[in-house]
Amino acid sequence: MKKEMTSSSEKLQQSIKKIATALSKYDNGFRINIQRQPKALAMTLKPQPEGLRLPLTVSLLPLLGSYASDVVVEYVDGKQMSPDLMAIIVANQSGSKGACRDVQNLWLAPMRREDGPARIQEERMRKKNKGRKASERAEEDPGVVIREVPITISNATLLRRLKNAKGKALYSFGEELDTLAKTNKAGAWSQKTDCYRLAFDRGIWGQDFNSDQSESGMVQVAYNWTVCGTFGSLRRFFNQDNVENGLAGRVIPSETPNQAFSPMPKFKPFPNGTEEAVEETVARLQSLHGFIDTPKLRKTIEGWCELKRLEALADGDESKDILRRRSAVIGFRAGVIHHLLTGNDTESNASLDFALLIAEYCLQEQMRLWGAQLKAALNENIQPAIYEGCNVRLFDQLPEIFTLGELGTLKGKDHKESTLRTIVYRWRQTGWIINLEKGQYKKVKPSNPSQPC
Repeated sequence: MKKEMTSSSEKLQQSIKKIATALSKYDNGFRINIQRQPKALAMTLKPQPEGLRLPLTVSLLPLLGSYASDVVVEYVDGKQMSPDLMAIIVANQSGSKGACRDVQNLWLAPMRREDGPARIQEERMRKKNKGRKASERAEEDPGVVIREVPITISNATLLRRLKNAKGKALYSFGEELDTLAKTNKAGAWSQKTDCYRLAFDRGIWGQDFNSDQSESGMVQVAYNWTVCGTFGSLRRFFNQDNVENGLAGRVIPSETPNQAFSPMPKFKPFPNGTEEAVEETVARLQSLHGFIDTPKLRKTIEGWCELKRLEALADGDESKDILRRRSAVIGFRAGVIHHLLTGNDTESNASLDFALLIAEYCLQEQMRLWGAQLKAALNENIQPAIYEGCNVRLFDQLPEIFTLGELGTLKGKDHKESTLRTIVYRWRQTGWIINLEKGQYKKVKPSNPSQPC
């Protein structure tokens, strides 16, 4: 048994080194390699400016996950999940967010075509009930399946749509995050941040009312969305509450290139056959049902998550430690979607690389946007230091023999003693330090143990 555990540990360490090397290609920025993307996705991205390809890919992932909503996969921890995602595309004014609309319209066409007859049937019922006499009985809700819903949908309507969806994921695309932020101020009917958090793992959500006129019930929340917005609307929506309660960590943020003083970007028409490729891909995604095993993706994301744990541990960075866990889940689900798009029986190296790309990109974007806020929340709202990234290791800066006080000095004012003791405990547990007498500790592992940067 001990030999098996040692062998497993050695394999994980080898995986970590391999992943760290693979991630080094993104040191100078993240890029999508079109040649390694599935056919329909590659055709969608080909006419787009290079800097927009990654944000556009991120914008599509929640929709693609909705099409594959009947698929179940096993995660690293042994739990099963579906490829559900939420994304926010951030840009300055006139920052090419309109390109998202174009690719969304392309990929939403099959869903809208399926929703069309259902919407007509529902509208007929609504008009008939509106024109009925007081003595006439209202026609009952036909219970039709409508999967594309507006991002500003009310709680009651969302509950009804989820009831009727028969387990399939709903989807929303919103062009203005500010609209969503404003509707959240309208009252309980429109505030859905709790629902969004539950949707990440298909939790149970609902409401109960005495009146027959109000929608009541409990449902499993299968709901994905993509919203575009400016940095101002992002700050208004992801306030301290939404960062602290975990919503920010469940979302993939993606920033379009800064267009300030730059020439107008050039867009080209979609290549011939793009619509047909999209239709074929969507049909295949919707035909998939039940459990699909992805062992290579599990192994890859397990290695990435451990690499980020070691980085966070060396930094003593609690916010990074928290955010890397959900970024790992997001990267895994993105890799699953990529794998499903390929139609392959087993995961290709391109799908594994895609999972790593999205996981790393998501974590870095979340840390850049919300790392300081989360750090402040973890330290009881003490003014946080600016997040400096992984280039400066807390562990590396300490002398060979150090004390808790020296660790606290390097960590800065925004810490609690319990945090320092937890860091020291984890370092000792990982085998990086040993205890000496009189509250001293000695480093026994070389600096930069994971060599992540």
